[in-house]
Amino acid sequence: MLNPKVSVIIPVYNLGEFLIRRCLDSCINQSYVNIELVVVNDGSTDNSPQIIEQYVANDSRIIAVHKKNEGLPFARKTGMEKATGNYFFHLDGDDSIPDDIICKMVQLAIDHSSDLVVGNRLLFQDGMVYKEYVYDVFGVGSGLEFLEFVLEKKLHYITGMLISRNIFAENFIDIKKEVSLGEDQYQLYQLCLFVKKAVSTNFVTYNYFINSESISQKKVDKKLFAKNQELYAHSVYELLSRFQYSTKVIYHLRLRILRALYLALHSSGSYVYDRKGSRKIVKNILKDILTDKSYKYFNKSFFLRCVVCLFLPFIPYFLKRNETRL
Repeated sequence: MLNPKVSVIIPVYNLGEFLIRRCLDSCINQSYVNIELVVVNDGSTDNSPQIIEQYVANDSRIIAVHKKNEGLPFARKTGMEKATGNYFFHLDGDDSIPDDIICKMVQLAIDHSSDLVVGNRLLFQDGMVYKEYVYDVFGVGSGLEFLEFVLEKKLHYITGMLISRNIFAENFIDIKKEVSLGEDQYQLYQLCLFVKKAVSTNFVTYNYFINSESISQKKVDKKLFAKNQELYAHSVYELLSRFQYSTKVIYHLRLRILRALYLALHSSGSYVYDRKGSRKIVKNILKDILTDKSYKYFNKSFFLRCVVCLFLPFIPYFLKRNETRL
């Protein structure tokens, strides 16, 4: 296929005029014309819907979807259901893409007969480049090899990738509404197993923006954060029994699970979603790493995380018990 259609899926929630325009302008100004922009308004309460409709009126390639607020994972899922392209490209509404990048990525997909193309991404803070995340050293390989690469390099993003529609159409990729933090990772850990060939490029394919003022002013609900981390850990743990991963991937996923449970404990002091289930996961991981091939990846850091995740929830109980005795 020489001129495949690309669906750029853009979730929007209360972003404001400047952020939305920056995002949409970067898309409609692409040199590759066979694209559609599926803009999903996830129940915004500001003027975001009106701005989106202004763009729809001026460009027939833009499709607006207005829905009730259900969170980022379901907004992306809705966008994919409405999309008609041969490839999907996920773009968050407060980010942008460089000029001509869709054309370059499509050409790479054609040249290599690949179903996933990814490039480097720039992180902007206060209008300046803060960091660059590098994918180009991966080169060409299978989806499993790519998953091993992103886990090792901690590049857990689904945005900025050109992904064949067939990956989602021919396979079940689970999307959990409740997992609002780490939803990129959860999808990536699944879809990579269905990718036959992944290709990376040294082109910058994504501009990721951080608004430092909004982050500093945002209040974090510790219990909600802890619950989400637990949900993420339980969801990823389920994938270990659903798929046959390589030993290296299993090791890294176990680390991600333990990290999420540790963050949950650090945030709230105890498990708030499923205390019994979370402790059982840690026990099983500790048992598995001592009995299967991933034992060779075992190290002191891994062991300490297991101990903390197992016994930290009981520390407040014992402290309270000792105070009562005194």
